Amino acid sequence: TTMIVVSSVDGQAVPDACMVTVYTEVGDLNSDGFVNMDDLTVMINYLLTNDAAGINLTNADTNLVGGVTMDDLTALINYLLTNVWPWDEPVTETFTVNGVSFKMVAVEGGTFMMGASDDDLEASDREKPAHQVTLSSYSIGKTEVTQALWQAVMGSNPSYFTPTNGYAENLQRPVEKVSWNDCQTFITKLNQMTGKNFRLPTEAEWEFAARGGKLSQGYKYAGSNNIGDVAWYYDNSYAVGSSSPEYGTHTVATKAPNELGLYDMSGNVWEWCQDWYGSYTSVTQTDPDEPEGYFRVPRGGSWHFNAWYCRVSYRFSGGPDICWYDLGLRLALDDENSSKFRLSETVVEIVKGGMATVDILNGSGSYSVACDASFITVAINGETLKVTGTALGTNTVQVTDNTTGATIVLTVIVKESNGKTFTVNGVSFKMVAVEGGTFTMGATAEQGNEADSDEKPAHQVTLSSYSIGETEVTQALWQAVMGNNPSHFTGDLQRPVEKVSWNDCRTFISKLNQLTGKNFRLPTEAEWEFAARGGKLSQGYKYAGSNTIEDVAWYCYTSQSSGTAGYGTQTVATKSPNELGLYDMSGNVWEWCQDWYGSYSSDAQTDPAGPVSGSNRVFRGGGWNNYARCCRVSGRGSSVLSVTYDSLGLRLALSFLPFH
Repeated sequence: TTMIVVSSVDGQAVPDACMVTVYTEVGDLNSDGFVNMDDLTVMINYLLTNDAAGINLTNADTNLVGGVTMDDLTALINYLLTNVWPWDEPVTETFTVNGVSFKMVAVEGGTFMMGASDDDLEASDREKPAHQVTLSSYSIGKTEVTQALWQAVMGSNPSYFTPTNGYAENLQRPVEKVSWNDCQTFITKLNQMTGKNFRLPTEAEWEFAARGGKLSQGYKYAGSNNIGDVAWYYDNSYAVGSSSPEYGTHTVATKAPNELGLYDMSGNVWEWCQDWYGSYTSVTQTDPDEPEGYFRVPRGGSWHFNAWYCRVSYRFSGGPDICWYDLGLRLALDDENSSKFRLSETVVEIVKGGMATVDILNGSGSYSVACDASFITVAINGETLKVTGTALGTNTVQVTDNTTGATIVLTVIVKESNGKTFTVNGVSFKMVAVEGGTFTMGATAEQGNEADSDEKPAHQVTLSSYSIGETEVTQALWQAVMGNNPSHFTGDLQRPVEKVSWNDCRTFISKLNQLTGKNFRLPTEAEWEFAARGGKLSQGYKYAGSNTIEDVAWYCYTSQSSGTAGYGTQTVATKSPNELGLYDMSGNVWEWCQDWYGSYSSDAQTDPAGPVSGSNRVFRGGGWNNYARCCRVSGRGSSVLSVTYDSLGLRLALSFLPFH
């Protein structure tokens, strides 16, 4: 509906007291106050004759794209049949993970009043003062995250309302009993599976969407002033009693949606937001995200709470580690074409001591960061953050654009690498678990024009879970198993062993298995590359753990100063690890793989082991005396089984066994 204020008649000004307001509606071509078949007749006549006499051409633009064409006639006919305009339906995108689909609804950015006005006597102080907020466009989940989606991503279902507790199985209920920290882990895994950058909505984004965005009708609850129309809440879900089938959470999207087509933003479960909880101010804000505090913000009320808590402006707060059986989440996603100041990722997961890089987007070039240095250290390199995890836990990095003052927050999950330590004749070594998954092997885009022809074509590979050595096999371990040390660079038993042939490695592994009772082996070439890329935690780096080779690798420019102490191989694990906590998969020594060397094909493969025969075996990773291009994660080398070099060693693999 368009409002026209009439301020003059026949050229004469109308006094303010006499001003009138006339409402005109899209589709009402003859301005009679209705949209009906008469307007369709007028539209057809205009398109046939181009005679605009008596026609409201503004209202004739029924698809709101400018001009009057056959598309507007189609839109008008569809409206008369369905009572829905093409612009009534929000744009949605469907994603599918392990067979479970979910929809994200586009929310056009805009400006709104967030919170409650002073004359809203029902509102609490935490909802005041109302203040103006401007948001960039984004997408938000059409429903809460369901038990089905959580299970598809995480492989488990933490919810209370399941058969375990006597409730009928219904995976279309919202997931609950998930902490804010749990949600970050879920989102990290979801992003790995989809290649997207899902996140929790900010509190402002949540409220704007709950109010209906730019289509808002100003309702108290999300979609209505009558809470029973849109929400599962105390009266219809808790007061019924625990013996009632209506008790607790309900199947998502079974109440009416709001103006944007979003379900359950009032009631069913509280929904975690990204922000820390903080008091409102009257200051106008753009894309706000509360950067620090003690509690996180859930919004929307739940089946367990009365109507007052389900209002679109109400705010709650809780510690990031709490779990309630009425507390879940809804996803958000940045508009990829947005000019908003943002990061390439909102959540990263790294192993203790590991490093991740995150790109800064749409910034000015001058930034400052704030974080708890006892858990995380951050360095800024141009438009990139380098984040290192120093202690276990979930923490945040606040990034501020020094020119505009805009602030964004990165969530960092630091976890212990999943592995097991073995000891042989007093020498210990660690194997790191690699969760199986699907990846693109070979010359992927980040390898650029440095990729050789034998790295092509890139092809899809699916691997089962396995374990791989945290470092190369050291001289100490080789000596403990074999009783000798064939290496050229002796004097430091924590250097990698080298000058070992593929045949020598087979002999070493056979003796190691006799000593341990295990079944160690060389990794297949595919296993080696998947691990070097960071497995399911991959950040898409050119080298194993970084796009800056000096961060992760000993190679010719850091190790080939002949006659110096820095010449040759170096002590293992003295550069930064990759995303899985693996060291030296770029540089130091090349590493033998199990496979015969052969050409790639474009066919998708599962657990490939290379050609069945050949003359050369594969080695990977580059060595101390090689240029950077040899140290890329997709680079390949090969030689006969008997060859030895002072830059050629090995790394162990082990078919997956649970580490208890």
